[in-house]
Amino acid sequence: MNSLVVTSCQNEGINLEDQNVGISDENGTGEENSDIFNPDGTLNINTEPSAINLNEVQSGDDIAIEGRIDLNGQSVVLPSNVTLRYNGGEIINGTLDFGNESQSVVDGNLLNRSLSVSGNIRLLVDVFSFRPNRWNIVQGPVDYATALQNTLNLEQLFLYAKGLGAHTFVIRTFDAYFEVSTVTSTTSNQNFYPQKEAINIPSDFTLQMSDNTILRTFPTEGHISAALLAFDNVENSAIKGGVLYGERDIRTYSPNDDNAEEGTYLVMIKAGKNVTLDGVTFTKGSKGGVDINSYGFYFNSNYNPTDGVTIQNCTFDENRAIALAITDGRNITVQNNSFENTAQPTSNSDGGVVGYAIDIEPIRTRDNVTGEIIWWQYVENVIIQNNTEYNSREGSFTIYAGNNIQIDNNDVQNTVSWSYPFNSKVINNTFTAVSNPIKPAIIAGGSGDSVFNNEISGNTINNYGTGISANHRDIVISNNTLNNCITGIQFKNSADMQVFNNTFQATTSGCRGIMGHLATMNNIEIYNNVFNITSNALYFVQLNKAAGEENNMVYVHDNNFDSAGPPIFSNSNGINLQDNMIGNGVQLTNASNVTISGNIIDANSSNGISLTNANYGIQIINNDINYPQSGNYQCIYIQNTTSTNEVSQVGNSCN
Repeated sequence: MNSLVVTSCQNEGINLEDQNVGISDENGTGEENSDIFNPDGTLNINTEPSAINLNEVQSGDDIAIEGRIDLNGQSVVLPSNVTLRYNGGEIINGTLDFGNESQSVVDGNLLNRSLSVSGNIRLLVDVFSFRPNRWNIVQGPVDYATALQNTLNLEQLFLYAKGLGAHTFVIRTFDAYFEVSTVTSTTSNQNFYPQKEAINIPSDFTLQMSDNTILRTFPTEGHISAALLAFDNVENSAIKGGVLYGERDIRTYSPNDDNAEEGTYLVMIKAGKNVTLDGVTFTKGSKGGVDINSYGFYFNSNYNPTDGVTIQNCTFDENRAIALAITDGRNITVQNNSFENTAQPTSNSDGGVVGYAIDIEPIRTRDNVTGEIIWWQYVENVIIQNNTEYNSREGSFTIYAGNNIQIDNNDVQNTVSWSYPFNSKVINNTFTAVSNPIKPAIIAGGSGDSVFNNEISGNTINNYGTGISANHRDIVISNNTLNNCITGIQFKNSADMQVFNNTFQATTSGCRGIMGHLATMNNIEIYNNVFNITSNALYFVQLNKAAGEENNMVYVHDNNFDSAGPPIFSNSNGINLQDNMIGNGVQLTNASNVTISGNIIDANSSNGISLTNANYGIQIINNDINYPQSGNYQCIYIQNTTSTNEVSQVGNSCN
C-alpha cells in the first residue's frame, strides 16, 4: 500500500451526522440518486481527461474534480489551504504534497491505491467510504498469500483513513477472505499473538458495515487460536453492522479428537476501553464469536483490563464451541442479541468444548499453603439482558466465577448455570424447554467461601425436568413462576437460603414442588409460596441423615399447598412445618426432629397427619385438621412402630 505522512490533524473534520452521510440504504450508500455514484455504491468515474492543471492551483482554491487527472508518476506540490472535492473525477498515478502550512482538505472519494498524499491534510468529512475496486484488497475466494495481503492492506487502510482524520470507516457491498493465523512480526519474537495478527481496529474509530458486507476468515489449521478482528488495547472504538464469517466448516482440525479447543474467534477484545459491537452477525466461528480478555494477571501491577464493552443488537449463529467468551474484564453489557445454534455439530465439525452461548470463565486457583483464592483473571459488573437464546448444545449462559454478574430479562431455551460467583443475579428471565427438558433451567452450584449473596428471582420456567437446582449457600430464590416442571426446586447440599413468593403450577401429571433427596439442607427458610400442582408440594427423602447433620433445620411456613399429593418427609431429619395451608394431609415415614404446628390441613382422601414406621422427636401442635369422616381415615394416624413417647400432641383440632 502507499504510505501516508501526516504532520498535523488538529481539525477533526466535519461531523458525520451534520453531513447526513453514512449507511442509510440496503447497500449502505446514501448516495444512489447522484450522477457521480452508481446504485451499488461504487463511484461513477468520468475517465475523460480533466482540464484542471494542478500546477496552477492557488492557495485557498476549492476545486471539484470532474474528470481524470493522471499524474504519470509525478509529484505535485500544492499550496496551503486547498480543498479538492470529488465530482465524478479522479486523480491517479502520482503524489500530491499539500505542504506543512495551513491545513488542506481532500475528499476521501478521490483517494486510491495509485495516489500518494502527504502534508498537513484532512478529509472533507470524518467518514472514509471504502471503494473496494480502488484499493489493494481482493474479493472472493483467494489463495493464502492474497488473503494474508488482504489482512495487511485493510488494517493499513484503517490507519491511513484515521491519519486523515476519519472517525468512521464505511464498507458497503463487499465479500473477502482474510488470513489471520500467520506471524507477521519482523522482530526476534516470533510467537503468535492472535490480537496482533488479526485486523486491528484503531482507537477513536468505528468500522461501519452493511448487511452486504462479509468479512471471512481464511481457513486456519491445528491448534492456533486466531481472531479475525481485534480491539487491542484501544479505546472508544466500535464495529457496527456487517457479517463476520468464520471457517468452521472449511478448516482442517487436528485428528484423534485433539481439537476440542481449536479454532478462531471472529472478534477479540483485549484490554479494550469503551468498545461497542452493534448489529453485527457472527457466524461459523471455528472456536467462537467474541472473546473478551485483558493484558497481565489481576494481581500484577501491569494488569490492563478490558473496561466498558457493549455488545448489542447482534446475531450469533452456528459458532462452534461458544458464542461469547468473557475471561477478564469489567463493566460489560450484552443486550438485545440473538444466540442461536451454539456448539451444535455440523457436517464438518463437532461442537468443541463449553457448549454454552455465553461463558464467563476467569481463571482462579487457591494457594497451596494459605488456601486463599488467587485471581489470575477477574470478571465483574456484567449485565446480560434482553437477549434470546435458541438451540445451544449445553446451555444458554454460564458463570464459572465473577462479581456482580446480572442475567436479566432474557428469553432462553436452555440452562443458565453458575459455579463460583458472588453478588450475582439470575432475574426476570423466561425459560422454555424444548430439546432437553430433563436438564434444569437454572443450576446454582459450586461451594466455598467465595460463593455468596446470589439471587434467583422473577423468572418464569416452563416444562423443565427441574426448574431450579439450588446448591451450596446464601441464595435468595423468590418470585419465580414454575410451570409444569417435574421438580420445581431441588436442593442437594444447601444452606442459608430463603425461598419465598414463588408460584408452582402444573397440569402435567407427576409434578412436584420442592425436593430434597439424598440431600443436606440447613437454615433453609421456605415461605409465602403457592403450590397448585399434580403431586407433592414438598418431597424430602433421606434429608439431613449424615453424621453431623443432626441439628440441621428447614423452616417451612405460611405457604399454600394446593397440591394433589401431601408433603412427604421420609427418612428425613430437621423440619419445622408451621402456619401453612395444606391439602391432602401430611406424611412422615422414619422422620426425626419434625415439628408440625399451626397449620390448616384438609385431607380429602387420606389421614390428616400420618406417621408410619419409626419416627422420633415429633411435635404436632395447634393444627386445624379436616379429614374424611367416612372410611378408616384418622385425624392423626400413628403406626404402632412409632413410640407414643416420641410424639407430642398439643392443641390440635380435628374435624
